[in-house]
Amino acid sequence: MTSNRLTEHFTLAEFVESDTATRLGIDNSVPPFFLENLKRTAEMGEVIRSILGGVAGKEIAITVTSGYRCEALEKVLCVKDYGQWCARRNLELNDDSWKKYFSHKAHPQGRAMDFKVTGFGNPFHIVRELQKHADLMAIIDQLIQEGVTVAGDGWVHAGWSETPRHEIRTAIFDSNGVPFYSFGLT
Repeated sequence: MTSNRLTEHFTLAEFVESDTATRLGIDNSVPPFFLENLKRTAEMGEVIRSILGGVAGKEIAITVTSGYRCEALEKVLCVKDYGQWCARRNLELNDDSWKKYFSHKAHPQGRAMDFKVTGFGNPFHIVRELQKHADLMAIIDQLIQEGVTVAGDGWVHAGWSETPRHEIRTAIFDSNGVPFYSFGLT
């Protein structure tokens, strides 16, 4: 296994690659203390790949659309969600509020991956299938179908935790790009 390979099918490069980071000149390098988390996330990805491939009866490809995100990148990508998070809690947008919000994020700790799957189905079908598998759900903190439109695009977020909540959620984005989360698949 080369130093860039996290597991058989996932590389470190795909977990840190970000068009937004590149465009804005943000260094999205992973601190060494999060590498083990990324390996566990890639191992979770292997389990997901195996489950979906087994159900489909064929090899499937998983494309990681977002993995590790440094704080600067997270701040750019989550600005609208952060604003809504503060509004729901009647908090001002300031450094203290950001620290509270940021401390609960899985991507900056290397504990989540957003992905698309070629050869299986849309995010609804993927989450519906994955939630049936107790071995996977035992470690899942959140499994979310996100950004799904009538055309069926969107992606799946899978995050793990040492103290998992086992949440299945749906995220719908409004016309301003603000996500609204509900429990379950909708």
